[in-house]
Amino acid sequence: MQKLRSALALAALVLLGRPAFAQQKAAESFAMMIPLAATIRASADGADFAADMTISIKNGEETMEIPGQFAALGDKLRCQLSLASASQANPGMALIIRQLGLDQVVAIYDASTGNVTMVLPGLKAVVETPLPDNVKEDLEFLKSGKGTPKPAGSETVDGVDFHRVVLVSREGENSIVWQQTDRRNFPALIESSSKDGKGNATIRTIALERTPPDASRFQAPTQYKKYPTFEDAMKAHMARSGFKLPMGNPKPQP
Repeated sequence: MQKLRSALALAALVLLGRPAFAQQKAAESFAMMIPLAATIRASADGADFAADMTISIKNGEETMEIPGQFAALGDKLRCQLSLASASQANPGMALIIRQLGLDQVVAIYDASTGNVTMVLPGLKAVVETPLPDNVKEDLEFLKSGKGTPKPAGSETVDGVDFHRVVLVSREGENSIVWQQTDRRNFPALIESSSKDGKGNATIRTIALERTPPDASRFQAPTQYKKYPTFEDAMKAHMARSGFKLPMGNPKPQP
């Protein structure tokens, strides 16, 4: 799933030692999580849900796992990544992520307004931004017939019954979705591979609520300060804290 890897490109930049560049591309990169939440919902029969999921990305020899939370309620989608808890974050980079206030990042999309609200708990900051055009195109594709999940048989694994469906991305990449029948067809696993075969992405469900989540989860905390851009929020935080980005990737201390 190309958009899954794109959505997490910022996380890779931060975790692998390029936080300064990541800061410049943050708002656009994190908005790309929205099609991922829409894809999960589409493969879950379009129902409201809240789920804890683990996202694994392999790119060449590098593999990274990031905990995430995804939810849907009516016209709203919510995505959260816990970057400082990524499996490949060494102690030095995990510390930088927390000092940058990027240990958790939340993106909330409201289809009725077309806007994305970025919530940064570590900065106590909120940024509202229009949905980027490429993300809008991805959502429109998912609503079209081409983005509809296609049945691909059934299978029983360790006594659990699954329906398999295939999702085709706007870029033409296929993802295999394993819908767990005793969870009302919610995807237990989504697997995708890049066209060149050098990268793959996997989303695994850890915990699930198939009842409509509380509406408060789709609202930004009123006590957080609003900023016009992601960069403004970061600059204000760094000015307050006196933190400066180090050069290169710091080595973990023994």
